[in-house]
Amino acid sequence: TPAAMCQWCHAVRSGPAVSLLTASASQNRRVGVHLCSDLSCRENAMSPPGIHDFNENLSGTERVQRIVQRMSEFVRRNLF
Repeated sequence: TPAAMCQWCHAVRSGPAVSLLTASASQNRRVGVHLCSDLSCRENAMSPPGIHDFNENLSGTERVQRIVQRMSEFVRRNLF
């Protein structure tokens, strides 16, 4: 099974661990984002990056702040 990267925490996982989450932005438009299937982004951010994870050289708290920023940007760009 191919690996995929969560667009919020940048964790790279194989199989069904990263899934496409979609939402209706309007009656005629859906938007999507690849996320950790178990929504463990915060836990992933607080743990040291794995060998295949995108390493941002930030502290766990800084990585969590980046996740919140990415979430906000996704909502702002796609839903409002």
